[in-house]
Order: sequence, then structure tokens, then C-alpha cells
Amino acid sequence: MRHADRGREGWTAEPTFSIYDSLEVNVGLLRESGGGRDAVRLGCGTAQVSAWLAWRGAQPVEIDAAPAQPATARALPAAFGLAFPVHLGDAGATLAPP
Repeated sequence: MRHADRGREGWTAEPTFSIYDSLEVNVGLLRESGGGRDAVRLGCGTAQVSAWLAWRGAQPVEIDAAPAQPATARALPAAFGLAFPVHLGDAGATLAPP
């Protein structure tokens, strides 16, 4: 199964994280998110975490270094009626001191 296909399945399921499919109820990543908070995701994958954040009222921005990834990370949110910025970039450069 392609990464994008697995990602699409994740958009309709209970939120899970990592290759271990850790359930949100155990991880608690989304518990305090939303309510107009800004969120920057480095290494966005299929953007499903940002979707869960957006559905809770957050304003996510995605950054991924893989040239093909931003296209997937834009297409899936659009398919679910969401839109947020997705950029091609080096996550390590975002953390570099000025």
C-alpha cells in the first residue's frame, strides 16, 4: 500500500501516531490543541495530524523536505474540506539560530 493511500485511511479513523499506531487517548497530543492555536508540523507526511488540529480549531502550517509530499499534504485536506499552508522546506533550517 502506498504511503498516501495509508494516509487517506488514517484520515477517517481514530487518531493514531507513529509506525506503532499509538492511539490518541494514550498519547494525548491533541488534548490541549485547537482553540485558535498556531501549530507548525515538520515532516508533515499526509497532513492528517494537522487535519485533526484544524478540526479542533488550530491553525496548522506544514513543512516537509520531500519534494512529492506537499502535493499529497494539500490534496488530502482539500478532499476533506480543509485548507492550510503546506510548504516544501528543510525542517532543520527552521530550527537554526538567526
